Amino acid sequence: MTGVSVALPGALLPLLLRRWSLGDTRGGLLLFCFFIASTSGALLSRGMMNRSVARGAALAAIGAAWLGLASRGWGFVAMSVYGLGLGIAMTSTSLLVSRRYTVGRRT
Repeated sequence: MTGVSVALPGALLPLLLRRWSLGDTRGGLLLFCFFIASTSGALLSRGMMNRSVARGAALAAIGAAWLGLASRGWGFVAMSVYGLGLGIAMTSTSLLVSRRYTVGRRT
């Protein structure tokens, strides 16, 4: 699910560029906002991983829904919220799985 979610902004980019009348530079900035927020989300994966996965999934869902309704200015914020939630959810999922399945893992 997260793999599809990571690829979604790139697939939606042509539609968003047309919808908001953005050029290539602004489109690149839109994806930059997504990836910077996703990286920041990875740094915010802390505490109980189950709750962190839920928090990240909720933020990603809010960002995705907001992206569908946003105007040009708010689109950058919506994309950042989506990336932040996705970064939290993906990193928390990886940490959760690594903590649960320690047998056969190299340290």
